[in-house]
Amino acid sequence: MIANDQATMLVRYPAVVALAKLRIRRGDPSAEPLFAEMTQFLDKGLELQRLAPYAALMAERAWLGQADKDEALGLIALAESLSTTRAGFGELATWRQKLAPDMDPGDTIGMAAPYRLLLAGDWRAAAELWAEINAPYERGLALAQGNETAQRLALEIFESLGARPVALHLRDIMRRNGVNGIARGPRRTTRANRAGLTQRQMEVLQLIERGFSNKRIAEQLTISPKTVDHHVSAVLGKLDAVSRGEATAAARDSGLI
Repeated sequence: MIANDQATMLVRYPAVVALAKLRIRRGDPSAEPLFAEMTQFLDKGLELQRLAPYAALMAERAWLGQADKDEALGLIALAESLSTTRAGFGELATWRQKLAPDMDPGDTIGMAAPYRLLLAGDWRAAAELWAEINAPYERGLALAQGNETAQRLALEIFESLGARPVALHLRDIMRRNGVNGIARGPRRTTRANRAGLTQRQMEVLQLIERGFSNKRIAEQLTISPKTVDHHVSAVLGKLDAVSRGEATAAARDSGLI
């Protein structure tokens, strides 16, 4: 879809947003042209369905120290003014809370449960719900708001997903809070891997290529099925694949397996 620059705005914009989100979370500098394109779309019409995902991305960048916080908060406020219901404002409200913790989150009735719980300060319950629907990145963000044990788990999740910018940011937060013995991050062998896969993720990829289910992978590697889920999601993300078959094909093409 991204390669088809003749696609209509209605079709192309969500694809641009999704790819920009992936590149931000992986620390890929090639996200900039995508933001420029999104800005062009917004200039043609400031509708909520276009503005809200753009505002969320800008807020995430601001939280990571890559964009202006006041600009991001202004975009969130603008999106809020265009919304006729609070039901779809949960994601933006949680990003606003991260950028401006002292601001009143407002009415949370109707918001998706994980967002509502986070805004109420119940990061544990929010993280559990994100885990149930297999959303590891969002689970990591929820855990990052918790205690030291939760933050260490969040760090593991972000590293397994290849989300280096947020892992670095979380390390800074933990250090400022006086946490010692923080994991250092990817090993040299991980950085040398052309797709950024860790040694464990390579093991998972090789078992995926052999047709193993997540349950069999867990048994083979003596890890929990939930941990396998995280590794599989990370492998698919790093290989820009939407399925296990696509991931193994991409790995073969790149010489990883």
